[in-house]
Amino acid sequence: MVYYSRTGYTKRVVNVLKQVLASEDFTVDVYVVLPMREYSKPLHVNFRLIYDTIFKKGTSIKFEPSKPKLGDYDLVVVASPIWIGTLSSPIQEFLKRHATMRSVVVIATSVRSMETAKIERIVEKLCGAKPMLCANIRDATIRDSAKLKETVQEVVNELRAVTGIR
Repeated sequence: MVYYSRTGYTKRVVNVLKQVLASEDFTVDVYVVLPMREYSKPLHVNFRLIYDTIFKKGTSIKFEPSKPKLGDYDLVVVASPIWIGTLSSPIQEFLKRHATMRSVVVIATSVRSMETAKIERIVEKLCGAKPMLCANIRDATIRDSAKLKETVQEVVNELRAVTGIR
């Protein structure tokens, strides 16, 4: 899994997803995408964030604990908050740089509901490939631990159906 999380909501989703997948015998490695210069709060009025997200469609990034070797994985799950109606600029940059990914799943976190078809179009523009699956998990769900686990399990079930992995 590759993700960016400025406020912690996306990280919470990634942690639950990792737990669910591990409980079902999947091997999961997690990589954090970070901007070289983090965005200060409040995010909705951060001019650099707005510029990087809307106009530049990316920013300089680094990885923790290391740069992922995507060729080693059958499937890459990318998780990102939604900023200004699109994926966060660090994830946009990641997708542009890694356009050769074979199989990608995108999980977005947001305050408002966002159509998964729109997320698919954004990903396709950035990396030239349509994701196998897109999901949008809203903040209200993320704040409710039981609801979040249930939603993540639904995503894993959809993932199994799409990939044919049992």
